[in-house]
Amino acid sequence: KCKNCFHTKSEHKRAVKTQQSFLVDHSRDDPSLHLDFVDGTNHSDNDFTPRIEGDKTRKDYKEELRQLRRERKEIAMKQAELRETMLRMEVQMHDYKETKQENDILTKDILLMKKDLREVTQGASKACEMNEKLRKEVSRLRAQVRSLGGDPHS
Repeated sequence: KCKNCFHTKSEHKRAVKTQQSFLVDHSRDDPSLHLDFVDGTNHSDNDFTPRIEGDKTRKDYKEELRQLRRERKEIAMKQAELRETMLRMEVQMHDYKETKQENDILTKDILLMKKDLREVTQGASKACEMNEKLRKEVSRLRAQVRSLGGDPHS
């Protein structure tokens, strides 16, 4: 790189040649044209610009700085808002996972209760059948006691 500007040496040579040819071609036409190239340092974004148009005033730079600061502030606010949203989402995800675990536990409990209810229902059904069988047996035995001439209630 050139020690006085941002160009590589080959770019610097090309820029100087372009600048010199521009001066030869245009400096007679418009005396307000002036290269911002002084002592091999490039003071403009382009290799050559009219001084009047190319030089930014201090006021322009201050305004640009203010604008950049405003934009940086807006970006920082949006980043903070995004971070806050991310935290809220993280909390919601945590709550969701806890709720899901609780729901899973409740679902398992419900399934166990249904199984227990089925077993109890089956047990009750069997008890009813046994009760009916016992009643029939008691009835049969009473009839047998009567047929033998005894009192079935004693």
